[in-house]
Amino acid sequence: MTWVETGTWMGNTTSAMSAMAFHVHKIEPQLNFVNLAKIRFKNVGNVSLHHGTSEQLLGQILNDLNGE
Repeated sequence: MTWVETGTWMGNTTSAMSAMAFHVHKIEPQLNFVNLAKIRFKNVGNVSLHHGTSEQLLGQILNDLNGE
């Protein structure tokens, strides 16, 4: 299973889902939360961080999944 999360704030759900999902995509519009997530998830190989809004990024992420 691949998990796509939008508006992730502090990343608690991202953390929980990274233990269960094949891959987690985290979309966050606020740069300060993206930077905190880079620190928090730097050693978690199945989490991808995306800075922007759902409207900007969700379509491309879904297109890129290609059967994950």
